[in-house]
Amino acid sequence: CPPQELEALLRFKASMNQSDAELKSWEGNDCCVWRGVRCDEIQMGGHVTKLDLSGLGLST
Repeated sequence: CPPQELEALLRFKASMNQSDAELKSWEGNDCCVWRGVRCDEIQMGGHVTKLDLSGLGLST
């Protein structure tokens, strides 16, 4: 995903409890393969179009 979207998602992750195991997949430069992140393209460079974090039990 584009650098500005990657940065925004990483800031969001940092605001969550570090014990949130569901965000452990949020690593690397291709946020389109992260759990709960949907992009308009599956390959690197696609824009984030949806976040589906329901049912992950996340807390701030």
